[in-house]
Amino acid sequence: MKKASNLLLSKFNRQRSIKASPLLSRAYISENSPSSSSSSQFHSTGRHLQCCAKTREKSDLDEAFESGKTSGEMFRVFKDMEACFDERELGIASLKIGLKLDREGEDPEKALSFADRALKVLDQDGKPSLLVAVALQLMGSVSYGLKRFNDSLGYLNKANRLLGRLEEEGIANVENIRPVLHAVQLELGNVKTAMGRREEALLNFKKALEIKEMTLGKDSKELGVGYRDLAEAYVSVLNFKEALPFGLKALEIHRKGLGHSSVEVAHDRRILGVIYIGMEEHEKALKQNQLSQKVLKNWGLSSELLRAEIDAANMQIALGKYDEIINTLKDSKRCLEIACGNLDKKETVSPIEVAEAYCEISMLYENMNEFETAISLLKRTLAILEKRPQEQQSEGGVSARTGWLLLLKGEVPQAIPYLENAVEKLKDSFGSRHFGVGYIYNNLGAAYLELDRPQSATQIFAVAKDILDVSLGPHHADSIETCQNLSKAYSAMGSYTLAIEFQQRVIDAWEGHGPSTEELREARHSLEELKTKARGLKNLNIQEMEKLVSSWFSNKTVPQSYIFPPEARPGNHVIPRCNTIPVVDLSKALAHDRIVIVQQILKASQEFGFFQVVNHGVPENLVTDTMNVFKEFFELPAEDKAGIYSEDLKRPCRLYTSSSNYDHENVHLWRDNLRHPCHPLEDCIKIWPQKPTRYREIVATYSIEAKKLGLRILELLSEGLGLGSGFFGDKLSESLLLSVNHYPPCPDPSLTLGVSRHCDPNLLTILHQGDVYGLQVFKDGEWIGVEPLHNAFVVNIGHQLQIISNNKLKSAEHRAVTNSRVARTTVAFFINPSDDCVIEPDKSLIDTDESPAYKPFQFKEFLLNYSSLMGNPEKCLEPFELHA
Repeated sequence: MKKASNLLLSKFNRQRSIKASPLLSRAYISENSPSSSSSSQFHSTGRHLQCCAKTREKSDLDEAFESGKTSGEMFRVFKDMEACFDERELGIASLKIGLKLDREGEDPEKALSFADRALKVLDQDGKPSLLVAVALQLMGSVSYGLKRFNDSLGYLNKANRLLGRLEEEGIANVENIRPVLHAVQLELGNVKTAMGRREEALLNFKKALEIKEMTLGKDSKELGVGYRDLAEAYVSVLNFKEALPFGLKALEIHRKGLGHSSVEVAHDRRILGVIYIGMEEHEKALKQNQLSQKVLKNWGLSSELLRAEIDAANMQIALGKYDEIINTLKDSKRCLEIACGNLDKKETVSPIEVAEAYCEISMLYENMNEFETAISLLKRTLAILEKRPQEQQSEGGVSARTGWLLLLKGEVPQAIPYLENAVEKLKDSFGSRHFGVGYIYNNLGAAYLELDRPQSATQIFAVAKDILDVSLGPHHADSIETCQNLSKAYSAMGSYTLAIEFQQRVIDAWEGHGPSTEELREARHSLEELKTKARGLKNLNIQEMEKLVSSWFSNKTVPQSYIFPPEARPGNHVIPRCNTIPVVDLSKALAHDRIVIVQQILKASQEFGFFQVVNHGVPENLVTDTMNVFKEFFELPAEDKAGIYSEDLKRPCRLYTSSSNYDHENVHLWRDNLRHPCHPLEDCIKIWPQKPTRYREIVATYSIEAKKLGLRILELLSEGLGLGSGFFGDKLSESLLLSVNHYPPCPDPSLTLGVSRHCDPNLLTILHQGDVYGLQVFKDGEWIGVEPLHNAFVVNIGHQLQIISNNKLKSAEHRAVTNSRVARTTVAFFINPSDDCVIEPDKSLIDTDESPAYKPFQFKEFLLNYSSLMGNPEKCLEPFELHA
């Protein structure tokens, strides 16, 4: 049965689909059906088409249909049959055409249409029958060819259950059930393999082989092929030990029945070569390969010979036979150049076949380390596949290989788009837990690490590890490699506690492979290096932490480096505490006052850029516990905070003082700051402070509630602006950051600032300012104080909301002042777009008489500019403004 080609050609998946024998042909339907009328609908329905026709016309049409040699001939007769046969009589004819189309493989959609028509007719009475099982198997087969794997799995599982019922209840003869059951089991194995469920697929392949053993003679060539297929299935899950006996059985059968020089023997020897490589028995592998090459050369099978030659070169490398390698690869390269020239001429005629061939040839160039040529061929393949949405799975596999080869060449920035595209395509095709997705994530993480983006690398490696641990097992070499990469990423972030934890897991995993492997020795050496770095960093950080305001604030005077110039300092004049900043009761948004609340929020966002919310739904005891745990953190002894302290901007979780530019700023801020990401929570929580002991539990719960509150407010704003529901979801609010400011008492608050004048660069900020005053907002040319309200949150509009609304909303300037009496601790929850999210004014918010005020840009561009200008509110928007 001809299958659509599987082009998931990557280093992590080169398993071909196992092809079923043409057991389900129309000959099978008409000739192999049982004679008992009570147990067979094949024979009785076929006889009905042939014998019960009451007119010469029906008899002639029936004869013409049965004698049709191609699906085209059968279809032309079928169109005439529709005029004089009823739908029930046409059911089996539809099934026959569907089977014929599936075998030809030219029009799978048409095959699916006929199979569906047959199924509806044959299953209309709901009674179990062999014909229905065949129709379901055909639906599954065609869906697999169309890469609709979930659909295929559903049809095949239903067929499998139906066949079991037919056998159990004696409705059909076992001898007639077996060929259909064999095809179903084989196709289930293929589908599960494509979906990454390879261990499950093995069970189906074994069942298919058992049926062959019961049906065929012990020396049958087809049985030999079945043994080889199962060997290849074991190879696909890297279980070479189990694969070996099946490969040897296949060789024994084919050598005995077909002779030493048959093509089947050559194929058996080639798979045995692969198995021996996996078992690291390279001499045996090379011997099998050479015998295989000899036969393939005699038969003129150039493509198979090329692959065998490349395999031989890899074996020779393992054995150190470098002189032989040169001659092998020279011959291979000449053949490849000729093949590429021939393919160029066929690209417009048979694009998918040419794309598949380009992939195969690129793989051979890859094995010869000619990466430039391999990449060029893969890009040509992508150009073909991108025009065909139905080839999404194939495009994902090719994109993955392209990215991987670019990584090998050191072209990391160029590799990332290919790897990211591969992830999306393969997730759509196979689901997010497919082992291939895990491999790509591992490569993507390596790319981010190479670009000095350890936080992104850590998140990606964590996902890769989860996938590979499930699909391959935690002790598989590739799973261990991902764990090692995760340790490296945490080390690059300075999170040595986590780096050491994952490095220990690496050691534990390698110990399962034996007590004296080279990998185990290297892993132990890496662990000792990490421990040394961790000790050195802790000692250094304790010294650096003397910069923290909280470590010396009890001085009676303000150091000169903390005194702001007169025009920027608060001074001694009294700032009025404003009672007019809007206070919104969010509980009313759940009732009939929702429209009123929406308008209240919208007005506050337009006039102030600030408002406070009460009755917000965040439990008061959670807020109290959260504020207390932050205060406890800042009161910890220096050695307990040393692992978190860092002046490295790339550290996602860090404690520092003043600003991120401490060594180069003109004046320091009177504050210490702890900040860390909160999304994805399950990954981020691992790098949060471990002390106080309840920190992670409480802050995680708080983060979840703060996110809910923020998204709820964004939804109300979206409603007020006339945007659709969920407008601010996904990438616009994907990145979440928690920032805790601690302001120790200051000897002279008139000279200092806790946070200088700025607007927030993000989308929305949810601030809890505790019960100590310190927040001031700039409105109408003067500073006004924001009085703390019990159990209230302050909400302020960020630059991105101002831009998206085309200046309809206002991002307000604000600052934090100090006091001389008590310490003040606040927590800000920042909702940000993702780095690559494109920000621009929404078209629906641009009035007909105005133009967009800002050009499109990626959020990371804005952050880079904002950071370089130190948040200067007058200048940070300028590079993105459009002037009419």
